[in-house]
Amino acid sequence: LEAIASPAEKMTVMLRNYRDLYLSDTRNMPGGCPFIKLAVELADQKPELAKALDRGFVGLKRMLLRLMEAGQQIGELNPNVDADATADLIFAGMLGASVRFGVDKSNRHLDAAIEGLVEYIDGLRVIHN
Repeated sequence: LEAIASPAEKMTVMLRNYRDLYLSDTRNMPGGCPFIKLAVELADQKPELAKALDRGFVGLKRMLLRLMEAGQQIGELNPNVDADATADLIFAGMLGASVRFGVDKSNRHLDAAIEGLVEYIDGLRVIHN
């Protein structure tokens, strides 16, 4: 991602990599995202371990927020959009796509969820004439 200058493009590549190199890798991750499954399982049984996993989730959400804010600062993304709420929405969409894929194993549903997030990001772009 570091080689990509555009914050919006970084988010797009990150989402597609999440889908293609992580979630869709059923050979190495046959049950879907182990972090989400583990976090749900540990929430009541081992809250201290769930908190450790949540720190990773918070870090990913912060990365999305930094990219949103960077895109707004350079005029690439709509400055009137709440960057924090948008980062939350994208992050929640990623989690939702992961949970659904873990249940139904449908590449069609996974593609639709991730591409929906990509289209949302594209809709936030400021068009320069």
